[in-house]
Amino acid sequence: MRCLLVLIMLVGSVPRLGAQDVDPLNLVLENVYIATADAEEVPINILIRDNKLTLLSRDEIPIPDNFVSFDADGGYLVGNLALGESPSILILDSDPRIDFEVLLDIESHSVFVLHDGELRKNSLQYAADMFETQRVKKGWHGYDPPPVALPTNYGYTGAWNHWNTENTTGIFFGILALDRQFWPLQNEDSKQQVGDLDRYEGGEIRDLRLGIFGTLDYFKKPWGYYVAVASNSFEKTFEIDDQQTFRFVDYRLDIPVGAGVTLNIGKQKEPISMERLMSLINLPLQERSSVADALLDARSFGAQLHGNALDDR
Repeated sequence: MRCLLVLIMLVGSVPRLGAQDVDPLNLVLENVYIATADAEEVPINILIRDNKLTLLSRDEIPIPDNFVSFDADGGYLVGNLALGESPSILILDSDPRIDFEVLLDIESHSVFVLHDGELRKNSLQYAADMFETQRVKKGWHGYDPPPVALPTNYGYTGAWNHWNTENTTGIFFGILALDRQFWPLQNEDSKQQVGDLDRYEGGEIRDLRLGIFGTLDYFKKPWGYYVAVASNSFEKTFEIDDQQTFRFVDYRLDIPVGAGVTLNIGKQKEPISMERLMSLINLPLQERSSVADALLDARSFGAQLHGNALDDR
């Protein structure tokens, strides 16, 4: 039997609420995190059939007939999960691994409580496929994600460089991009034509970049922010005077203005060319094409409004 135990002591008690028009024996819970130290920070979906835990999956679970489905909205699950057995679970609205106060005040922070097939508490919304509404998933709402290999979920808490306070979340990062040039072989004909290429071999620090991104949780729908500074002072070119200090390359706010629609304001990349939008460290070739560099600015200050609205029109 495969078994997943969530080893967190529940402190306090949850009052039993009145009966609800929900069958707790046959339901689907979507978009929930497992609150254990070794759990991967990926939202999962849970299927409970006939009061037995039937399925845990990262993928979307089709809703069977006569089942109900709830959106946990990125809540954190504690309890005892064992496939094939009756689950006793509790979903919290915040991560108890970061904020221990959540466990001290479970009554206020619990949004769903199921014990041996009996639904004790539920304040979750029905999943979007039950009604003609659109869920706003947690994740990067900007037109383009940070140009580094980082998780795009704002709520990611598994990394050492992540922080979470009462009103903000964030991840800080650094990039050190290196270039190295050498020729493994040059014959005598080539040396006579172009000279000895050994003198052109060498390496350099291409880019040094530091930044942070995350959310401002002062609002009902959190605003995203992204700030990055960079220095090319190691790359000695003709414009050497302009490369000695760090400069802001990005500073942007991502403001949700509707279901699936985001307003980005600040210094950012213009959404014109995929090659221009893609980070240099992720390009399939070492350099961008000269056309992209000649015709498009790397970044500009302005605003973008993007997303899907009016029934995805």
